[in-house]
Amino acid sequence: MTNSDDEVRDKILQYFYQIHADGTGTFNGRERGDVAVRELAMQTEFDRVAISRNIEYLVANNLINHIIKNESAQDGSNIKLTKHSYEISDEGLNKILAGQ
Repeated sequence: MTNSDDEVRDKILQYFYQIHADGTGTFNGRERGDVAVRELAMQTEFDRVAISRNIEYLVANNLINHIIKNESAQDGSNIKLTKHSYEISDEGLNKILAGQ
C-alpha cells in the first residue's frame, strides 16, 4: 500500500505534537531525528525513507524546528559532538490545533 506524502506528514506532525503536549522525548518536547524516524516506522506502515524525506519537507516549511546542538564529548577529549533533534514549531502547533 502506497501512502501519500500528506498522510506521512500528518502522522509526523501528530507525533511531534504529542511529544510537545506530553513533555516527553529525549529532550522534553524534542526528539532526536533517528529516534523519531525509528518510532514512526514502528507505529505506522511508512518506510524510513518516506519519513525522513517528509521530516525534511516539514522543516523546510517551518512546521518542525531542527535543533542542532554542539557538545564536548563526556570523556574529556577535544571531540565535539553534534546532536540533531526536532520539535514541532509554532506554525506546526497552529496547524494541528486548527484541525481539531
